[in-house]
Amino acid sequence: MDAEELTERYDAGERLFRRAVLRGARLERACLPGVNLGLADLSGACLSWATLEAANLSGAKLDSARLDGVSLEDADLSKATLAGADLTGADLSRARLRGANLSGAILTWATLNGADLNGVDLTAADLTGACLTNARVRGAIFRGANLSGVHVTQEQLAQMASLAGATLPDGTRQEE
Repeated sequence: MDAEELTERYDAGERLFRRAVLRGARLERACLPGVNLGLADLSGACLSWATLEAANLSGAKLDSARLDGVSLEDADLSKATLAGADLTGADLSRARLRGANLSGAILTWATLNGADLNGVDLTAADLTGACLTNARVRGAIFRGANLSGVHVTQEQLAQMASLAGATLPDGTRQEE
């Protein structure tokens, strides 16, 4: 399946594309709310400025994908892999990311209001200026992450599993 076939089938009313292989697909600005791409392979895909509200991407492979400016409000990304993905300015409000791998991801200026980040691996991720208002972060790993200017409470910082080597919101570095 390629990006054109996916959008044509979606426009015809189909929503179930589980396990689809769309490596490197160009889906920028695609409007796919409610699409089910659970366990799909979207590694290296370009979904910049796409609309994926309430989408199911659980267990999907999105490693090194371009997701800058994407709307993933209320989406399910639990256990998805987004290692090295670019989510600059993405809206992940109320998204479910429990158990996802976002190691090395770029989340600068991303909105994660009310997102479920419990148990998420954000090792070496860049969250500069991101907003984590009301995000759940219990057990999340932020080892070596950049949290400069992140909107986060002290209570949230205390719930994170690891901040070793991370740059904290105030610019100080957490000891290893």
